[in-house]
Amino acid sequence: MNRGSQLVFNAAGTLLDVPPSNGTVSVSALKVQIIQPTGSADSIRNNWTNSWMNVPCYHWDFQGVSSNSVGQYSLSVGGSITPNTYAFGWTSLTANAIGTLTGAYESPTHAPPATAPTNGASGTIKLEALLGSVPTGVSDSKGVIVYKDHLARDMENFGIFQSCSNGNWATPFGKIEIINTEGAWNCFGSSLHAYNGLGTGCISGDQFLASLTNWAAQKVFSYPFGSEARAEINLMKRGDKIVFFNQFQVAEHAATSIGGAQIWGANNGPVVLCLLINSENNIINVSVRGSWHWAINTVYECADNIAMNFGLANLLTSNLFNRSLDHIIIYTQR
Repeated sequence: MNRGSQLVFNAAGTLLDVPPSNGTVSVSALKVQIIQPTGSADSIRNNWTNSWMNVPCYHWDFQGVSSNSVGQYSLSVGGSITPNTYAFGWTSLTANAIGTLTGAYESPTHAPPATAPTNGASGTIKLEALLGSVPTGVSDSKGVIVYKDHLARDMENFGIFQSCSNGNWATPFGKIEIINTEGAWNCFGSSLHAYNGLGTGCISGDQFLASLTNWAAQKVFSYPFGSEARAEINLMKRGDKIVFFNQFQVAEHAATSIGGAQIWGANNGPVVLCLLINSENNIINVSVRGSWHWAINTVYECADNIAMNFGLANLLTSNLFNRSLDHIIIYTQR
């Protein structure tokens, strides 16, 4: 029986390999594919069922964070080449921006950069088939982004104004479907996730406070704010946390500073006073409810809004509502 051989062509139709043959010759195309990440930062219509990481930390599989950030992680990278007689040639085309890839095999190791800009460093990873050590010109590529930290990535993904309740959320890279067992991401869950990528997106105030016990500085200020409190609020650094407490030392709200008094997070819009009135125009229930939207606010607007609506609720219920804004605590790592 004669041994056959295989002719391999690249996508442009160039003959790549002509092995000796004593018999039949088969013809095949050289195929190169990056399998991970599934999505690409170059697309605005990524398939969330394949590319969205639906377990903590929540992100697109082409989004990384710098190695200096808390809770840093590396991108999962993998590919395939057929026929399997070709070598893997991985390249990070913007290595200083998105990190490096090491290993000439199916799943190389990604090392993120030590730092990255707040709005993310964009780059490309490329897989090319090598004939020995010679490039064949057959390759695949995916766009990736590495962010300064989890806060920068979450702000790009979740934005402002849109709902933080279960359902379809819009991101710059495609729609995602969020189904949280609690029904929504809340202020405490989003504040934790923006710090280290942990949590389900909805946790209790006590769980969030427990995550802050090792933070270096905790500063307590009564409401209404005096000059010292305002000075400290205005000096908050990006990533600092602020928690609003009622008179029973219960955390009512939390958010993350994006610089100074500006704060961001889930359910961070103005709260609303809700009245349930019966057919005789009597108030039978009073509640204060959150906005359940991703939002940027200021510490001052947030505190005044909570205090005003708590005050009205107390007034309408002859103080049976029995909650008031008492103080804030600023948590900082500096």
